[in-house]
Amino acid sequence: MALFRTLSFLAVLFALFPPLPALAGLEKAAATCDSACAEALADFAPRYFTEHAPVLATRPERFEAPSAAAACPVRSQTGPAVFGVMIGPGEIEGFTPLKGPANDIQLMGQVMAERGVGAAFISSVEGAAANRAGMLAAMAAPLACLRERDQLVLIYSGWGTIYPYEWFDHGDFMQSFCTAASTAEAKAVCEAVTSSEVSEDYLTALRAEINRSSVRWLNRTQPDSNMLPGGRQHVLIGSGSKASDKGTIARLDGITASDMSNFVTRVRNLGADAFLIIDTRLAASADLLALQQQAASPAGWAVYGNTMIANNGFPAIQDEMNARGPVPLFGTGHYAVLYASTPDGEAFEYTQGTESKQLGALVFRVAEALRAASAVKFKDLSLTIAKSFAARNLEAGAGYEQEPVFMASNLDVALLAPRAQPAQRKTGGIEIISPAPIRGMTAVEEKTLLVAARYTGADRAQMAIIDGALVPVDDNGQFRAEVSDADSKFTIALRVLGANYETLAATDLKLRDKPADPVISAPARRVALVIANETYADPAFPPLATPVADAEAVVALLTGRYGFTTKLDGNGETLDLFLRNASKVQIQEALFELRRRLTAEDQLLIYYAGHGENDPDLGAYWVPVDGQPGADFTWIDAGDITGELKRMNAAAVLVISDSCYAGGLSRGTSAAAPDAAARDRYLAKASRLKSRQLMASGGEEPVADGGGGGHSVFAKALIEALQAMPEQTFTASELFEQKVKPAVISAANALSEGQTPGFSRISKAGDEPGSEFVFQAAAALP
Repeated sequence: MALFRTLSFLAVLFALFPPLPALAGLEKAAATCDSACAEALADFAPRYFTEHAPVLATRPERFEAPSAAAACPVRSQTGPAVFGVMIGPGEIEGFTPLKGPANDIQLMGQVMAERGVGAAFISSVEGAAANRAGMLAAMAAPLACLRERDQLVLIYSGWGTIYPYEWFDHGDFMQSFCTAASTAEAKAVCEAVTSSEVSEDYLTALRAEINRSSVRWLNRTQPDSNMLPGGRQHVLIGSGSKASDKGTIARLDGITASDMSNFVTRVRNLGADAFLIIDTRLAASADLLALQQQAASPAGWAVYGNTMIANNGFPAIQDEMNARGPVPLFGTGHYAVLYASTPDGEAFEYTQGTESKQLGALVFRVAEALRAASAVKFKDLSLTIAKSFAARNLEAGAGYEQEPVFMASNLDVALLAPRAQPAQRKTGGIEIISPAPIRGMTAVEEKTLLVAARYTGADRAQMAIIDGALVPVDDNGQFRAEVSDADSKFTIALRVLGANYETLAATDLKLRDKPADPVISAPARRVALVIANETYADPAFPPLATPVADAEAVVALLTGRYGFTTKLDGNGETLDLFLRNASKVQIQEALFELRRRLTAEDQLLIYYAGHGENDPDLGAYWVPVDGQPGADFTWIDAGDITGELKRMNAAAVLVISDSCYAGGLSRGTSAAAPDAAARDRYLAKASRLKSRQLMASGGEEPVADGGGGGHSVFAKALIEALQAMPEQTFTASELFEQKVKPAVISAANALSEGQTPGFSRISKAGDEPGSEFVFQAAAALP
């Protein structure tokens, strides 16, 4: 069912202006649209395009926060739930009327009810209410209610189109342009186009300039990261649209593919799954796969060379354009989408069933498949639907061909069947034997305390953990250990592990109450990414003697004394974060996985030892072991690192860089340390703020590889500082100012290296004023 009548550019233009005789001897100057002509068209273009395509003049919806007025329905079940969003604009002014959308919504509502989805869990918008505002409101409604492993099913049934291939009409543009012409330049263009001596070359040049004006307008309103391959944008047309009497769109309203992708990202970031059924023409042009891949990648920058020169760098508007880009994807939810048609294909509605109802071809097939099976995985549902379309096309003939398209992040996602709760082992308990418990807590004054306990579960225990130390469990389930510094602890953690090191039981032995104020915000996990690059593939980067030894010593201190880990579990696998002689891809993958897996309660320390490079104009780089001399695209850009840190959820991040030009990673300044009297309150407040800080072995100069007795000068100072800090809790800036900086300057000057370390905040990475990266010795951890 085609949306537009077939009107070529010349047919429209000649309908507006009189036919032209074939003329010879036309002046050469008249055969092009000169700079005055181009400027006049460019000045008018924003007004025309904003009026005719307001949906593209609006930045994509980001679904920043659920509506405060949203009321979440009461769940009858304890596990995951299914939510529905159904959109059907129906009749739109000037368009061929569609009867299917209303019937599609009714049909899928029945199917959902049959599967136990309550009416309160479904938000729908139909008819005249299904304009852009109504569609976005219906989509946003469930976001406040979604939980991990929930499923959201979105159904759209209606019209679809692609910018800029369909709605744009050069003749209408020129008619509007000439109607509004007020300047001498604009009037000259209108006189030329209606002249009996106008040439075909001039008309071609004019159309090309109008196209360029449309692209320039779109680039100002929509960043590249929101555009699909080929510079296109798919629009699900809303009821606020209007078709002209020439078969083009006089006003384009609705939601874009970028709106839809941002919505799916928000759902996935909540840990829920998104299942989309898009029953419209040209549907696969929405290309959710491409947009979700962009959402999972850092924002990029693109600008013409002349613009760079004019602005002496990237223009300020570039930051604004990237702020309009895709919502960053970091969640664990999945998505699946059924598109009714190919990027250039039509979609149809047919009379179905005994009631002779008009239904969308895709929606009808989805409903039939769901009613035929209790749980249908995406891969099976897609094959069933593809076979059904192929049979219909064969029966109806080539003129009715409709081909669906399927995209998913997980082929096992099942429609209307949310992910099951992972099976949980029934666990036993832990009985404290010694010290003898009293009501509330166990009062302990001695420094060394014997803790003995018994595991009371039925599963066989492999070992136990008391205060972080592994201890054996005997045949009677008993285990014990002596705990040092008991007089300074608040609680002692006890855990019992099974044969596969799974937790069988856990409890805390409370020794005393924590002080009410101040309380330092303790991270859920202390994670360290350690990169030590010694041996480089290209001889232009000479081998280094100390990075691996430096890193191993730092890791031993971080894990043994300060509770850090270089292993991160998740997604059924363990991520090793101690990288020796790492390539660019390995470093980028580690940063990406950390962005995916870390939460807002985690703390991250990144340590890098290896070669570094600096470009006076472009900034600092880390050099991976596969880096090439003079080829900065093979290095790790400091700007890319900053971008990754900005997108990470981790509450606090400290980058320690022991390389040449390490100071080029930041342009921020360090904060002054508080006086001693206010230190505790300062630490309590600073630990709750988001921090992004850098400790660098030097500024923008080469630094020493050796000179530290088997370590670099900087690494030796850092190792000794971590061992010698007098407080159990301290900030990274205190560590640097009190210990690291004096030691490096003293040693470097003795070696005549001139190395000056630095400490600063990493600008544009999400650092909050007053924040600090806080170290806590294991004995001080709660």
